[in-house]
Amino acid sequence: MISNKAKSLSSQAHIHHSLNIGREAERIFKEITDAIPSTQIQNYLHIDFNLGDKAIDVKGYKKSHESGYILVEFLNVQGKAGWCSSESKNTHIAFQMKDCFILVEKRNLREKCISLCGNFTPQTVLRGNRLHRDGYDKVLYKWLGREKREDVFCYIKLFDLTSLPHDTIA
Repeated sequence: MISNKAKSLSSQAHIHHSLNIGREAERIFKEITDAIPSTQIQNYLHIDFNLGDKAIDVKGYKKSHESGYILVEFLNVQGKAGWCSSESKNTHIAFQMKDCFILVEKRNLREKCISLCGNFTPQTVLRGNRLHRDGYDKVLYKWLGREKREDVFCYIKLFDLTSLPHDTIA
């Protein structure tokens, strides 16, 4: 789901591309897990599927994944709870990779990001657009946000993600 604020700040082509990546990841995840799609209200709380006692937010395959990096969102473009915030109601995040999904507990992922990046404050967030254009290593383990947005996210290494207790779903 993309907020109206994000839509107003992004090109139609980028919005269409992002929506397609997310929808396709969700379609594949449902197909291989038989997870139960969330309600519309749950979707606003960053839950795409329910699988047993797990409330799962599915993240589509991104270019950063190909390079061995994972983007983790703490605040969305409106400055509200992002999908890895303590306020979001999901319990797990499923990251689509080339040939599988990596499923981790959100709590463990949050703790890992904070241990690698420290706590964030408005003063510790580096703001700019396409900050990773010169390579992910330059923005690794830093709190980032885009211009004219209130988002806060970081990049961690794929290894950091897979070092957490996780399930691989193929």
